[in-house]
Amino acid sequence: MSIPIALRPGCGFSSLSKRASWSTSLFRRGYAGTPHRQQKQQPPIPTVPSCPPPTCGCADSPVMPQGLEIDHESPLKGVISGYAEQVLVCTGRDDWASKIEDESGGDNLAADLKELFGRGGVYSD
Repeated sequence: MSIPIALRPGCGFSSLSKRASWSTSLFRRGYAGTPHRQQKQQPPIPTVPSCPPPTCGCADSPVMPQGLEIDHESPLKGVISGYAEQVLVCTGRDDWASKIEDESGGDNLAADLKELFGRGGVYSD
């Protein structure tokens, strides 16, 4: 039977960092005493480093409103709430209210969805 180096007589720890590295190495070991081999995890879907050139004639992108500043530098992680699903509602307008579900003036898909799936709705979790 093999005794781990840290438990052998005369092999004490001299600092907390050694102790911490020894304890974390316990969790890196595989089953039956075989060393754990880290395999590079592949993403669940194929990815490419950058967008490929378009393969079809797509419609031109709409012109962005003047004075609209878009931050292209800040990370997006944590900016949007982590919902299980999100719905994109196209209103055909370029001047959006802060809460489109509160807009009046006819049929409001966003308000209907919020009523059904929002807090206390028929289909809410």
